[in-house]
This record gives sequence, C-alpha cells and structure tokens, in this order.
Amino acid sequence: MTERALISQWAADLGLVPDAGAAGDSETDVFVLGEKRVRYEIETRGGGRMQARHYRRIPGPELRTDWSVPPQLQDGRAAVAPETVLTKTARLIALPSPLVRATVATDGDGADLEFSVPLFTDGLTKQAFALTMAGLINAVESFDQTRAARSEQIAALLDEHAQVQRRLDEFARSTPQQIDAAMSAQQSTTVRVAPGS
Repeated sequence: MTERALISQWAADLGLVPDAGAAGDSETDVFVLGEKRVRYEIETRGGGRMQARHYRRIPGPELRTDWSVPPQLQDGRAAVAPETVLTKTARLIALPSPLVRATVATDGDGADLEFSVPLFTDGLTKQAFALTMAGLINAVESFDQTRAARSEQIAALLDEHAQVQRRLDEFARSTPQQIDAAMSAQQSTTVRVAPGS
C-alpha cells in the first residue's frame, strides 16, 4: 500500500471522507468532515514531509461583523482592527496543540485563515497521525465555536446597550414630576430593615 493510500485509510478512520468534487492535484488529497463538510487538505511535500491544513476565506463584511468590536462597546478605548482580533484569536486557539499553526493574511477585501500541521512521514504511525490530525480538527472546531459564541455575546451586549440607551432617552424626556414619581415608586418597593431587628 502506498503512503498516500495509507494516509487516506487512516483519515477515513477519523471520519474524514474524500471529497470527490474537490479540485485536488497530484500532490493534494482533499477530505471533508461531518455534516458541515469542513474541508481539510493533506499535501505531499518532498523530503518525507506532508502537511495537513484547513483553509478558509473570510470576506470583508464577515470580518468586520464577526471580528470587530462595535463602537458602542468600545467604552472610549481605541478601536482594535478586526484583523488583529481574528489573528490573536486564531493563534490562541492553535496554542494548546504543539504542532498546529494558525496564519492569517489580510487584504483590503477580507482575510485568509489557515490552520496547518506538519506530518513527518518517516516512521509515521497511525496513532501519531490520529493525534496530529485531532489537534488540527480540534483547532478548527474551537475556532468555529469561538466565532459563534463571540457573535452571541456581541449581539447580547448590543441589545443590552440599546435597552440602556432607550431608558436614558426616556429619562431625558421625563418631566421633574415623572422622575419624582418614579423615584417614590422605587423607594416604596425597597424593603427597609430597622437596626437591631
């Protein structure tokens, strides 16, 4: 069995399915994983090395929406570029896996994100392959979960900010009599405990 055939068999044991519709080449095998069909490539390189990678393009609108801090939430601090937030997040996610590298390249229209791991074929075992690929797969899954959690948190913070802003606007339009009535109502609902009780 050839080395590439063996790697394909080991990949299948991890749930990686060859992607027949992908445009691979003579040195690259393309696999997909799970219902979301997350794409992974295993590329043969010279000198007894292979590289497994996951690549995705993040378009500019998605980069600005998912990886920037909305102005309402900056709290007077200098804005951090979405590219910086994306790069730091990807690198932090890759950090626990010693072989996983995260790289982000940006241009004016978005960013290219890649998680990759080297596969040293000299003495490569099924276990070493599985552990290395698990590091890559876990990094990609962690990235997707982090992105989803970040989007939820920002949406919740923006909603809370909007509610506070509505209350402030209502307060600004209130007459002194309405403010006094609201304060009195609040004081009457406050339970007071007498000293020594």
